[in-house]
Amino acid sequence: MGFGRRLGAKVRRGFRRWVMRSALRIPKGSWLEIELSGDWPEQTRAFGASLQLGLTDLLRCLERAAVDDRIGGVLIRLRGSGGSFASALSLGRAIRQFRSSGRRVAVWAEGLNDAQYLALCGADRIWLPETGTLFLLGLRTERFFLRDLLDRVGARAEVVHIGRYKSAGDTFTRDSMSDDERDQVESWQRDVFAELVSGISLGRELDEVSVRALIDRGPFPAQAAVDAGLVDGLAYPDEISRLLEDWNLQEPESANGARRLHRIEVHPYFVGHVADSGPI
Repeated sequence: MGFGRRLGAKVRRGFRRWVMRSALRIPKGSWLEIELSGDWPEQTRAFGASLQLGLTDLLRCLERAAVDDRIGGVLIRLRGSGGSFASALSLGRAIRQFRSSGRRVAVWAEGLNDAQYLALCGADRIWLPETGTLFLLGLRTERFFLRDLLDRVGARAEVVHIGRYKSAGDTFTRDSMSDDERDQVESWQRDVFAELVSGISLGRELDEVSVRALIDRGPFPAQAAVDAGLVDGLAYPDEISRLLEDWNLQEPESANGARRLHRIEVHPYFVGHVADSGPI
């Protein structure tokens, strides 16, 4: 029975992939369109018939597209404030790898925070709407402590403290951050900030001293971000198609022979060409 179920599932996956690949027309020079929203989960989530691609499968799509002769570029649309620094580093490396294949990456975002900008600053083009903001602010950590509140209500937390840097229980037993916790938080922030500066320096081809100075000046309204060389232009969502078409005309060799703009959503591309890996 177990073998039969596995065989049936494999047949169904193969049939679904064949249907999706047959229905999905991908002319040469197509743009793969990716929308990033929510919290950038690690694993793909299914909501009925729809999918939210997890970061792992998104990176697989970029890797696949980099060797797909029909894909000329990737357009990333960013909405919301999700994305951790760990996710940002992974996505940033994938974008650089994709661009090294000779393909282009364009980004349109409602706004960008530090982690999102770290992930996407290596794109060829970054556009914000005039109402957007680049929240390039550096790092901070907030902690709250409940010792005074518990004292007021006559409660006392019983916590077994083991190890110098085990500070989870401090929330209930202290009224301020300990020196040991401050040391570990500051050490972590120094490492992450160094990655942020290095990533922006690499992505925007700026020296690290200039990047640190720019972070000290943040945040940047959209036009100020353009003036500082941190983004490439201002655009609203309905202008993206025209900008990509103009780009194709300006750089026909990068357009991979495409005469008209054709965009492919990432979800059917994932189902048809990535989920069950095989020859294109």
